[in-house]
Amino acid sequence: SVRESDGSVRTWQVNTASVPFMARQGQVRYKVAGGRPLYGGTHNNSTVSPDFLLGEATWGAFNNTSLYGGLIASTGDYRSAALGIGQNMGLLGALSADVTRSDARLPHGQKQSGYSYRINYAKTFDKTGSTLAFVGYRFSDRHFLSMPEYLQRRATDGGDAWHEKQSYTVTYSQSLPVLNMSAALSVSRLNYWNAQSNNNYMLSFNKVFSLGDLQGLSASVSFARNQYTGGGSQNQVYATISIPWGDSRQVSYSVQKDNRGGLQQTVNYSDFHNPDTTWNISAGHNRYDTGSNSSFSGSVQSRLPWGQAAADATLQPGQYRSLGLSWYGSVTATAHGAAFSQSMAGNEPRMMIDTGDVAGVPVNGNSGVTNRFGVGVVSAGSSYRRSDISVDVAALPEDVDVSSSVISQVLTEGAVGYRKIDASQGEQVLGHIRLADGASPPFGSLVVSGKTGRTA
Repeated sequence: SVRESDGSVRTWQVNTASVPFMARQGQVRYKVAGGRPLYGGTHNNSTVSPDFLLGEATWGAFNNTSLYGGLIASTGDYRSAALGIGQNMGLLGALSADVTRSDARLPHGQKQSGYSYRINYAKTFDKTGSTLAFVGYRFSDRHFLSMPEYLQRRATDGGDAWHEKQSYTVTYSQSLPVLNMSAALSVSRLNYWNAQSNNNYMLSFNKVFSLGDLQGLSASVSFARNQYTGGGSQNQVYATISIPWGDSRQVSYSVQKDNRGGLQQTVNYSDFHNPDTTWNISAGHNRYDTGSNSSFSGSVQSRLPWGQAAADATLQPGQYRSLGLSWYGSVTATAHGAAFSQSMAGNEPRMMIDTGDVAGVPVNGNSGVTNRFGVGVVSAGSSYRRSDISVDVAALPEDVDVSSSVISQVLTEGAVGYRKIDASQGEQVLGHIRLADGASPPFGSLVVSGKTGRTA
């Protein structure tokens, strides 16, 4: 939307499509992870060797073209590298293609190297109500091994295992605004070099509705059919309903049942009444044809001036337990100093505040706080537009005072602005002032700080 000088507003919509590997021109997105893989199936997952390091990155090379790549390296005998390109073709959709090479040494010294090729395509159809169709295709030669396949071959001492050859995936989703609901259809097929194919079909519906005084309820139901190698099949029905509890709490229940006697039920409670901290807990019970188990989990996320921290825990009595901690944010370093801050998206401009070694000065609704060196970083709003950044005077520490509380500045895309704020820290004193000779200063005299030059 654009508001003209006469007050009129012009609004239009630009529909396009994207694949997961696209980035804005000049932007670099990357992810690094390390650890040990989980292996052993649904009921007895455990960490196994080798330790591995994973990295992936996307670079917006041109306005509608991105280059991306990835790498997996392990302390064992497996490594793989991928390189690809993504292209936004406007009305024709978006397309990406990549190639991956793997090198592995299997038990008993057998070496195996191969390639895998993948194509992804996505398009939005305007006339049918923002419908998105996604098509994916992958072909792997006989000697290519993915990380899961490598782990499976290690577990079987190099023995034969299902070896993927081709995979197809088609997903079609349709929004139905008149009914306040959406629908999606997914079809996939997986072929093997040494086994028959697997076919998977899924149809799902999602709806938001009201029931009496309850507003904002949501429900979904999914039907799935899996046809396995060897002729077996499994049918599944999954349903969930979410019920708001007050203005900022939610209770949900989900159930999944299959034709083999499996039944999984989960109850979840979420609380987000505090805009800076959200948490949820859940409990579930799973019944299989071979037995049953229960599970409990919980998580909390807190938005802090120096980033977003999260913790989660999961317990399956007698089988599995986990604890996770994470931090997500940004680090900005310039010649004036460095500071952690909340995450800044893409080329969003940011402002570095310097209070001269005065720590704990809150800025922009506590979205940023100066560190022990007096440096803090906050978002500067939109590029090329005036942004007002204010010190939260009401939240200042009792022994801190600032001379100016509002900063106005216009920054270009990706810029890091810098402004120094005169701040002082110390106890307030009520007393009598005497000159060196013991006389009182003239009425109306100003007391000036020798350090900052400010009037005390």
